[in-house]
Amino acid sequence: MNSENSFLKSNNVTGLHQDKKGRIWIISLFGGVQIYYPESGKHRDITLVDEPDGIEVTSVYSIMEEDNGRIWIGTQTSGLFRLSEKGDTWTSVHYHTMDSERPLSNDFVNSMVQDNEGTVWIGTQGGLNQYLPESDSFLALTKSDGFKNNAIKGILSDTDNNLWLSTEGGITKYNTHSGKTLDYDMGDGLQSNEFNAGSFLNSVKGEFIFGGTNGFNIFTPNEVGKRNNQPMVFISGMKIFNRSIAPNDGSGILKRDIGQVDSITLNYNNSVVDFDFKALTYRHPEKVDYAYFLEGFETEWNYVGNHPNATYTNLDPGNYTLRIKSTNSDGVWADNERRLYITVNPPFWKTWWFRLSATFFIFGCFYIAYANKVRSIKKYQAQLERRIDERTQQLLQQKDKLMEVADELSARNEEIQRFTFAVSHDLKSPLNNIKGIAGLIPMEIAMKDFPNLEEYLGLIDVSCDTMNDLISDITEIARLGTIDNRNEVLDTNKIMNLARTLISGKLSMEGVRLDIADNLPDIYGDRNRMIQVFGNFLDNAIKYMGNQETPIITVGFEQDDSINRFWVKDNGSGMDERALKKLFTPFLRFHSNVKGTGLGLYMIKKIVLSHDGVITAESEGKGKGTTFTVALPNAKIAAQKAKNCAEPYLVGS
Repeated sequence: MNSENSFLKSNNVTGLHQDKKGRIWIISLFGGVQIYYPESGKHRDITLVDEPDGIEVTSVYSIMEEDNGRIWIGTQTSGLFRLSEKGDTWTSVHYHTMDSERPLSNDFVNSMVQDNEGTVWIGTQGGLNQYLPESDSFLALTKSDGFKNNAIKGILSDTDNNLWLSTEGGITKYNTHSGKTLDYDMGDGLQSNEFNAGSFLNSVKGEFIFGGTNGFNIFTPNEVGKRNNQPMVFISGMKIFNRSIAPNDGSGILKRDIGQVDSITLNYNNSVVDFDFKALTYRHPEKVDYAYFLEGFETEWNYVGNHPNATYTNLDPGNYTLRIKSTNSDGVWADNERRLYITVNPPFWKTWWFRLSATFFIFGCFYIAYANKVRSIKKYQAQLERRIDERTQQLLQQKDKLMEVADELSARNEEIQRFTFAVSHDLKSPLNNIKGIAGLIPMEIAMKDFPNLEEYLGLIDVSCDTMNDLISDITEIARLGTIDNRNEVLDTNKIMNLARTLISGKLSMEGVRLDIADNLPDIYGDRNRMIQVFGNFLDNAIKYMGNQETPIITVGFEQDDSINRFWVKDNGSGMDERALKKLFTPFLRFHSNVKGTGLGLYMIKKIVLSHDGVITAESEGKGKGTTFTVALPNAKIAAQKAKNCAEPYLVGS
């Protein structure tokens, strides 16, 4: 039967397997996987698709059936496939080296086996792979795990939890529980160190058969053993800076041969030290493996194979123990540890006596320096005391003069305070007279003949009320020296409308259009102070409008969860960067042709800061307008915070 007279897709058949249901599985190179049903004579093809490339895989090399009926298919270049039967359909899972979640150590699969504990093992050209069903992934075991060769050609499992692996470097016995390995080669009777992939068999008698390039080997696993002889290990040589050290050679290190001493002492400058060691055996000494460990310097054994040499550089001063052990010629580790105690002397500047002497010397220097310093301080102290006495007499004389000046300033301050109080008090009378006279005008003049007069009288009334509030604040400041904000939740639109009313005359005279946004967010603050702030903004905007043909002032806002920002923007004369930096400086003015004291913006900034706010100004340059922004805390949050601070703390509440 071949591809010309049957259903076979390739004549290069690499494996056959009859599963638990009697079906014949046929795998071949360039033909893929096919199933033959002997009872019916029918057949079917199983298509395997390479996951990374999406192409069909046809170079199939090995096959194995699990106890649960799942089929494992190994390929030459595309890794491993696991097939599961569901009804009349076979589904596959692809494992390969490019899979980041369940990588295989190599994509060339030589052999597969399921051991007596149900674990699936996959032999590849790049190591042994243990299947981990809980994570659907593989654990790779290679030379770094103690294997002599990574090319696993065949796998057989015995009843003692051992896997027998034929490789390109002999046969390795691997215990799946302990992880220990034993290696066998031609010296142990193998036909060759190289074995062929797929050429392995477990006979009905329990004999293991492995085929290689020079015949085959057959053996019973539990009858194969290793010698347990214990060769003695000794140190055969020592070098410092690659120069051999001999007894009494002038170095002072050895008085007897290195193999006859238990301890040596080295100087700190012996920074490169080599030790050679040997195991006394005449049977295949080239198969003896060695390990060494410098206690006090390292934490793990160094397994160096058949390389009996240890080199150390730059050992710190201290005590160390060099421990050496080996296997016998059959690779069995012997209980033959050899120990050499090593002491590295420190340089003189690290010895206790030098450190003690240096400590005394340093303390002596400090003491001398301290004594000289104390003498200098006492001398300077005496000079300083004389100067202090002289200066004290001068200060006493100046004190009397300062007290006279202070009394004079206090008297003048009280006089200014009384004057301010009197002036602010006296201002109320003419202000009330103005308001009274304005109230008599409707009684003397027919209002219908002057349609705008009622509006003007209303403006006079509002201005008088606002002026009266400000005079009251001045009176309070004159009486107490300061005034606190009377904070409350304010309707910002009402504040802005009042500010508009106060400057309505200027708006009309200058032909300025004022646009105020609707639904401005509330402010938590002092009503009079907020009128001052926004009134000053609007007044300045009109005052510094310049020769703008279509003067416009816009009032808007932005808000978030905690901050409300109000901005007043005009298209007036603007200002440069230098003026912006000094804008809020008291008594500083930037437009000589505009009247003013230069105190307005300074006072406005003080008011905003007293309300936990921030004021800023922006302008793109002269003739490009100015935008003033005031950022104030959210009214509800600020009011709640003030309420919490005002509430007393009750113990136990």
